[in-house]
Amino acid sequence: MAPVAYVCAVGDAHSLKLSCSADGAFFLSFHPGKEAPERSEGYEGRFLIDVDDDTFRRTVMLQAMDNALVIDGQKATGPLVAALQSGKQVTFRPEDGSAKGDTFTLSGSTAALKSLAAACKAIW
Repeated sequence: MAPVAYVCAVGDAHSLKLSCSADGAFFLSFHPGKEAPERSEGYEGRFLIDVDDDTFRRTVMLQAMDNALVIDGQKATGPLVAALQSGKQVTFRPEDGSAKGDTFTLSGSTAALKSLAAACKAIW
């Protein structure tokens, strides 16, 4: 099993997972909260990822087997991962405004993502 780092909100069904992807990259797997709109199989759309005062735009694809929205190919040394390591909170929301989005605290993310990167290097 590939190494992972989870961010879970207490009391809700939403979560965020980062795991090893291709050489030197992570994929993010976002499970929206209970009030998120239903996405049909084959869904692909643009999401805004707000980390503190920085906004990143990424294409997400629905992974139907677990109803997760996936963003692949995020370099471990890239700007999004760097922001997740140093930020205080992150919000995922659809660019089209179809949902309010889900917010997670990033407390402990620096150590968790450094540990994940080190574990991934062993399998890259």
